[in-house]
Amino acid sequence: MLAAAGILSMLIVTVGAWLFWPGEQPSKQRPGIAVLPFANLGGDEATGRLADGITEDIITDLARFQDLDVIARNSTEVYKGKPADIRQVGKELSVGYVLEGSIQRQADQVRVTAMLIDAETGTHVWSERWDRPAGDVFAVQAEIADDAAARIGGWGLVQQADHAKARRKPPGSLTAYDLTVLAREAKQKYTKEQSEEAIRLATRAIEVDPNYAKAYVTRSEAHTSLAMVTGDFASAQPHIEADARKAVMLDPNDAEAHAALGEALGGVGRLAEAKAEFERALALNPSSADLAIWFAAYSGNLGEPERGAAIVDRAIRLNPRFPMWYRNAMREAYFFSGRFEDAVRAILGRDDGSSNVADKMLLAAAYGHLGDMQNAQRAAEALLKDVPSFSAELGFNFSYFFIRERERSLFVEGFRKAGLRVCASRTDLASYPNAVRLSECMTP
Repeated sequence: MLAAAGILSMLIVTVGAWLFWPGEQPSKQRPGIAVLPFANLGGDEATGRLADGITEDIITDLARFQDLDVIARNSTEVYKGKPADIRQVGKELSVGYVLEGSIQRQADQVRVTAMLIDAETGTHVWSERWDRPAGDVFAVQAEIADDAAARIGGWGLVQQADHAKARRKPPGSLTAYDLTVLAREAKQKYTKEQSEEAIRLATRAIEVDPNYAKAYVTRSEAHTSLAMVTGDFASAQPHIEADARKAVMLDPNDAEAHAALGEALGGVGRLAEAKAEFERALALNPSSADLAIWFAAYSGNLGEPERGAAIVDRAIRLNPRFPMWYRNAMREAYFFSGRFEDAVRAILGRDDGSSNVADKMLLAAAYGHLGDMQNAQRAAEALLKDVPSFSAELGFNFSYFFIRERERSLFVEGFRKAGLRVCASRTDLASYPNAVRLSECMTP
């Protein structure tokens, strides 16, 4: 994927926000579950962050079960702090089960409650309460996920034991956990200041708990966010890869760590290694919409755009209120699978009207493939306004690598059809010591 996708922030004329995507219908055979935000009965901010983090972690733990449709957190966050009609939630998210709960913390003790509810009838399938030392809350969250999955799918002890082996390692410190939750919130703001704050917070978490894999994953992602807004990938890349590798070493069962390493390797063209890491992430958490989208963003580069497009369709089903960053994956998977109209809609659907180099580049190319020369020219002009010498060849040198010739040719041909340059000048490539050259641009 284009490593410079977030280098330049720019405005693009949109045809209106397209917040929802016509994804696939719910599976008739596979049960679905939505985890509502756990209520913070303590009222303080620290307990609130713990409740948010536990909610996200339970969703992650449930995503280990491949026979479940697990709704992503973005699509359940809308119910936070509101009385929920469980049957209405079930209809809105097309799930048969809803899990809700609460957390109350007092001194070093924590009380956690959880209820699994049949969304069609509103009846309780299972409920439990735990009164534990605060440090045991992470064992409780794993127990909640396993018990809920067992009640829904009827898994036996052997299957649950296998899933227990694949559990992520819990943090050794509530302080490190809290700092990591704060860091994850900061990095999602996608500004220079907030990305730097995320790095600082994740570093503090690592100092408190040097063996907490999630803190390293978060710092890796924060370095990526910082590079996106500053354009300095050269300085960030060693940190991105080193932290991702450390996370995988500390916790081989953390799917997000493998995905982060896959992204780091893909950004430097080590595509076979990147693909292996993404495959491991998907195997660990097969029902995670976020991880599926992460792979889909690179599916064109990895030579599987059709699979990526199908994954996107299912991910949107699991996360109908998806965040804007999902559109990066939609753009890539749809374009390189030849679904050019869908690629256009994905790009133009950003509700804040903002765009980036990858958006403008693939928008022009998609219009070119569709034969819509008027819009292709407009998109090309928007791209060249900010990068006057942009070309397909320059795009390759922004870390746009492909494992197959098919996707490379689709990319180049789209540029041609949109009236954009294919070849870069020597001046354009002067800052790239190991410049990638296209065969058609090489002079004897």
